Amino acid sequence: METCKLSEGALRTIMQGAQVDCPIMQVLGSKKITTINSDKDRYRILLSDGLFHISFAMFTTQRSMKKWNRGSYQCFP
Repeated sequence: METCKLSEGALRTIMQGAQVDCPIMQVLGSKKITTINSDKDRYRILLSDGLFHISFAMFTTQRSMKKWNRGSYQCFP
């Protein structure tokens, strides 16, 4: 099995407004969010970069979530 080193500190850099090219982060959890005004499913994800974590990241399509759930390594811009 391939191992990846997480991009430690990338979340802090991103939250400060800077760009990090193709950070490697770990999804620690996900939850479907019910919305009244939208016909699209939304998923809140808990992301970790190895040092910090954030739970405000969202996917707006189930297709994107399926990519994560397959366990494949993806880089989303």
